[in-house]
Amino acid sequence: MSKEKQRETPSVWSTIKSAWKATVFVAVLAVLYKNYDDLRSLIYPHREPNIELKRRESVLQALLSIERNWARPAQAPVAYVGFGSCLDIFTSSKELFAKMGFVTAPEPKEFGVLHNREELLAEFGYYFKEGAAAERYVADRDLFERLVEAARSIKSTRSALGGNAPVIANRMAREGARVYLGGQAGDDLDQFGLHERLTCAGPKVKSSDIHLIVEYDKNEKFDNLVAPRANRFIVHADQYNPVLASYDQFVGEFNQAKTPPQLLVVGGLQMMEGYPYEEGERDAYFTKIRTAMASAAEETKTHFELASFVDETIMSKIKDDVLPYSDSVGMNEQELPNLLSLMKTGSTTKVAPAYPRVASVLDQMREIYELAKAEKWPRLMSRMHVHNIAFQAIMVRQGSGWRKTMTATAYSALVAHRHVCQTDDIDLANTRLLMDDSFSRSITGSDRVQLDPERPVSCWSETVAGDQFKICVSPVLVCTKVKQTAGGGDNITGAGLFVQI
Repeated sequence: MSKEKQRETPSVWSTIKSAWKATVFVAVLAVLYKNYDDLRSLIYPHREPNIELKRRESVLQALLSIERNWARPAQAPVAYVGFGSCLDIFTSSKELFAKMGFVTAPEPKEFGVLHNREELLAEFGYYFKEGAAAERYVADRDLFERLVEAARSIKSTRSALGGNAPVIANRMAREGARVYLGGQAGDDLDQFGLHERLTCAGPKVKSSDIHLIVEYDKNEKFDNLVAPRANRFIVHADQYNPVLASYDQFVGEFNQAKTPPQLLVVGGLQMMEGYPYEEGERDAYFTKIRTAMASAAEETKTHFELASFVDETIMSKIKDDVLPYSDSVGMNEQELPNLLSLMKTGSTTKVAPAYPRVASVLDQMREIYELAKAEKWPRLMSRMHVHNIAFQAIMVRQGSGWRKTMTATAYSALVAHRHVCQTDDIDLANTRLLMDDSFSRSITGSDRVQLDPERPVSCWSETVAGDQFKICVSPVLVCTKVKQTAGGGDNITGAGLFVQI
């Protein structure tokens, strides 16, 4: 090879290398440009990607438009909501445990009833590591009182009206219903007041039952455990709620109503777990509940609000004495699979996923209805409402009298954010969408529903167990500046029911 050729060869390779480098550089620029918003959010975490922000803004405006176009009833509907009431004390798990000297997390384990410090911390850890809500009875009264005393000494601790029934009732009264609450009224609840459209149908007591709401944030740590989402762990040592202290007065007024009310709600039955009843006493209370629900006029809708249960005996009584007389059932993502397991196997489940897929939730709702229909109950449930952090799903049998399913689903999504953020005005900077861009209607099918930000509530009709249903699903603008998680499900339930009665 000549010297000229040898000098020429490196020049050719240099050209090729330069061209290759230029191509790679252009490709990298293209990728960077395409993912500019994602990269910017990493570099500047306080700035929102424009595309995602616009998407959330479209969802919000669409939900608000549905809310604005909702014509509220000219005449206030009447609802009776039982049972029980309490004083909720909200405190931080981190601060409470520091105050109590709880540093080490024992092996997470479920006990149901908590007899000592070790069981309390093991049960807390069991739900904490899953980001799941739970409510448990503390048999050690001294331990419970020490927890309450420690919580009250923490500056950030706050108190509120509590209990499933009072929160649902107060929400419905705020929306415009005239409500009778089956709950005992303690002097310590007077400071919070009840809505003027709410009447307390229950005895007066000196000191209310207390529920201690131990809250934690997403990614919070307890020893070696990490919470995947914000939630709460509730402990109590109730004396009045487990014995249905308000039952006689409440049901007496319900039965004497001149005009059948639009709605009867039953909740708070989880307070029966762990309580030291006499032989047969608890069964007698369930008989009372069944009698009240069975006595409801045909035009009175009945709703049962599920809760966190581990006692399979109580769940069995709910299946026998409550569900057969419930037109509607409300639950969260933990309680849904628990109910399905009860109906299929007679036993309860362990902790369910904190972020369930829409398809999985819908399939479970369908299966519950199929099983309920096979039972041939006196009142075959015609409505199910599942609320969770990412979305709302309502399933209504057509012709059953429930109204405005799409509006109820959208409004429930708005209430979910407003309650957790404790604000009426939704700030997009404090929101996040966890629901996927599309979802399957069933885990067995390929039919997918695209989430349209300008029409975010997806509704359709389908046949379930031979009956026609309308199903609606709405994304929730998840609150990222969490102020309160407890009571969220009850506020959502109350709002959704008010729209639909």
